[in-house]
Amino acid sequence: MITELDVYRAAKKLLEEHGKQATLVAVDRADELRDRGDEGGWATWQRISRAIANITMSETEGPIN
Repeated sequence: MITELDVYRAAKKLLEEHGKQATLVAVDRADELRDRGDEGGWATWQRISRAIANITMSETEGPIN
């Protein structure tokens, strides 16, 4: 199983490579794996997709005053 650190590293890499399209790339990959019956791969890419959402939300919220 992939660690949380690895999930966030993958999410950051996708954001660097694909920008705003990173979530779509991750969801598409998850769908491909699900369609092939790879439940573990699907679950991992779902985690990466959530990590992308968490990263982008924290970047847009800015500091708390």
